Amino acid sequence: MKSFYLSRPSRSLLKEGLTHMHFRRVIVVDIASLGLGAMPDAKRYHSEKANTLGHLDEQYLLNVPTLQRLGLGNIRRHHQFLTIPPAKTPLGFYGKLKVRTHSGTKDASLREMFDFNEPLRTLSVFNHLSRCHYRTIIISRFISYLADQDCCLQIQSANDNTGFRKLINNLKQMDTGLIYLQVPELQWVATQKDPQGYAARLSIVDKQIELLMSTLTSTDLLIITSSFANDPSYPERQITREYLPLIMYTPEVSKGHYVGTRKSVGDIAATLIDNFKEPGTEIPLSNSLLRSM
Repeated sequence: MKSFYLSRPSRSLLKEGLTHMHFRRVIVVDIASLGLGAMPDAKRYHSEKANTLGHLDEQYLLNVPTLQRLGLGNIRRHHQFLTIPPAKTPLGFYGKLKVRTHSGTKDASLREMFDFNEPLRTLSVFNHLSRCHYRTIIISRFISYLADQDCCLQIQSANDNTGFRKLINNLKQMDTGLIYLQVPELQWVATQKDPQGYAARLSIVDKQIELLMSTLTSTDLLIITSSFANDPSYPERQITREYLPLIMYTPEVSKGHYVGTRKSVGDIAATLIDNFKEPGTEIPLSNSLLRSM
């Protein structure tokens, strides 16, 4: 396991744009199934009217104060949500991710999010970091792509409470590395096409994220996103072609900003490789989200 401290540039350097932040620990919380509205090519995927968060916002009084403070309500800049007002001073860096893969499966979007290309092969960030001796943990109800990450510590979690508890417990024992949690219950409610249950479950996830944030230090980066969308108000498909949310938070920064609509969910992989980059690793990192913070 790596025991050194990753470099921490001063705030003055950050303001001058001379460098960008790096973090000892990165936590990725995948609120799988949460989407932000149909992408331009959604008609090809029979999802032109899909809008997971937008439909919930129209039907229910959403109770997500933690995500609201982080900037969830700021992402939709031209047509604000009814029940998630934009934060005046958002704590997080926020934006949207595009899905580029043409396969509408959970595995395909996870591959786009976490795989990267070297000159002679394609690797997953999980196994790459693990082989570089960073502690790497996956907590999820496993699907095939996640189960294939055999170099990592894999922890099965059938419900949200267990998943967040195991995340926090492992975080306390981790000096540096990556923890990925895929929230299981929200996506299950989405497959049942139960929008009211989905809204209630999203509120519970919001409270769990608040608890997680209280345990973080200034050398931690929390990335909240979704690996696929599934609008529970949209009965036609199990997976809907939507923009995906992106929120990044670190206690090191008291005010975030908009980071735009990213061209690919693969920017997550670029960010992780950029943060934990090994000397001599030849990987293009221009899409790293660290350079937008």
